[in-house]
This record gives sequence, structure tokens and C-alpha cells, in this order.
Amino acid sequence: EGLGRSGYIRNFGSQSESSSHTTFLLNGISVNDYVEVYVEGLTTIDAGDTVNITGQAKLYLEYMSTSRDIFSATTTRTTNSTNLNQITAYPLQWTETRQDSGFTHSDSTNPENIIIANAGTYMVTVNVPYVGNTAQQSVLGRIKLDGVQVNGGIFAQGYIQSAANEGDGDGSIHWSGIVVATTTNQVLTVTT
Repeated sequence: EGLGRSGYIRNFGSQSESSSHTTFLLNGISVNDYVEVYVEGLTTIDAGDTVNITGQAKLYLEYMSTSRDIFSATTTRTTNSTNLNQITAYPLQWTETRQDSGFTHSDSTNPENIIIANAGTYMVTVNVPYVGNTAQQSVLGRIKLDGVQVNGGIFAQGYIQSAANEGDGDGSIHWSGIVVATTTNQVLTVTT
């Protein structure tokens, strides 16, 4: 459900630090379950090099009561293609995994639209892992409400240096932030 592949260390021009992030909803957790987080180096060049955690790694867990309205979904494409790296921005099409009464969404009719039923403040997190074969790819994401980018709603930290040269063609983009719906039935979309 969650994958962070936005940490890229070029190790050139004093750039020797990076970070990876991910957010996701865990469904069906029971008492005494445990959560594991794995970290793995992915490139094959200089495989003996050491990558250390600097400062402090952080994990945040929050219990979401069944009385709270939650929308959760997955995607593998935009309304145009499975290729996320295009000059024209297209919205992602969503397949819901949880849809409570505060949201309206259809997997078949306009699946890019997540309709927020009530005015209010919403915590939104987006995690988009992707794979590519071309060197130096980066994907830009935008969070939009009624077609207008929300304040600070841009994300583009994922970067693919080169699948052929470094053995890793994976990246990811992430966004966490607040979206304020000022009226009823506003439409949330995520474009790449």
C-alpha cells in the first residue's frame, strides 16, 4: 500500500543526502498487530557503498475511528494513459478501496473526480510510485479543487536517474497537506 522511492543521492557537487516518504491507510488492523517498515538500497552500481540514516527517522501512526468519513483509492493511470510523464497534465483515475458517506466517487463514470460532500478541512495524502526506462525522468503532481490548484498543492520529488546505467528505474512522488472545501460537493482531482 505504500512505497517511497523519492530518495536519490547523486553524490556529486556536495549532494550526499536525501529522504524518502510515504503515507497510506492500513485497513483491517487488529489489537496486537504490528507494523514493519523496510529500507532497501536499490541501485547496483557501488553496491558496497554505505547509506546511513542521518538525524532521526520518523514514523507516525494515527487511529481513524470508524465514525470518521474517509476516502481511500488506488490508481495505475491517468484519464489519458498509463504514461505519467507527459507534457500535458491529466488527472489520475481512481478505484476506491474505502468510500464513506462524506465522499462521492464512481470507478466507471469520471473516476478522476472525488467529490467532497461537505465544506470543511481535509487532510489529503497522495503516494504515486512509478517506473520508467528513460534517464533523468521526473513527474510533476498537482492537487486541484474544482480545477484550481490548492495552495501548496504541487509535488515533484521523484527522480529516475537511469534504469539502464544504475539498475533502478523506479521513483515516487508524494504530497501531504490540507485541502479546505469552502462549499458542498467540491471536486478533488490529482493531475500528473
